[in-house]
Amino acid sequence: MTPKKILIPVVAVLVLAGVAMALLFAQANASAQPSLLFVYGGQNAEIIRSDGSDTQFELVVPIESEESLVTWFTDRPNRDAGTLTYKEFVGIFTESGSDSFKNDPPNVAIEYNGNTVIAEMTEPEITTSNDNSVAFRATFTLIDNPQDQNSDASNRFIAGHVERSGDNQLTDIEKLDHVTVFVDDVVCVVIPMEAAFCVDTDTGQVVN
Repeated sequence: MTPKKILIPVVAVLVLAGVAMALLFAQANASAQPSLLFVYGGQNAEIIRSDGSDTQFELVVPIESEESLVTWFTDRPNRDAGTLTYKEFVGIFTESGSDSFKNDPPNVAIEYNGNTVIAEMTEPEITTSNDNSVAFRATFTLIDNPQDQNSDASNRFIAGHVERSGDNQLTDIEKLDHVTVFVDDVVCVVIPMEAAFCVDTDTGQVVN
């Protein structure tokens, strides 16, 4: 009878230890919740400076065909990637949430003609000109002292572009042979694609 009495507490301790490990694992997963980053670009883009502003401008990137897409991928430690249409990308900026692009516009790194600038991106839209050419258009505001702004986010993808931004000033070039825009992460966003997901910022749970 004595061995049985000893066995019961031992089993209870093992069960409690298993529960504790499960809770720690869940907390670790929540802290490593995936975040999405986006990349788009094109040729023959145009910079349109806002009147009277040295820091605000619009970037117009032609959408050459329906096959022109925005690439998304997840930041470390998660590994996933895919594409979405420009229309779907614009829709992300209408999503609500404390960490959404609507309430907290993303920082971006714009690379063009050997230059890099760091800016905040707002008001994206798809436009059609008189000749029926389609373009992706958005407003950007240069960030003052991007090195200071990103000092607490060295693990973010966008931070890798900051040191190349120099004094973070636009060049006098208005027509760009090629441009690439790297858009910083958003923790919770729903993309209407089977492979995409988001993380609820309140619960930390992945939403399919």
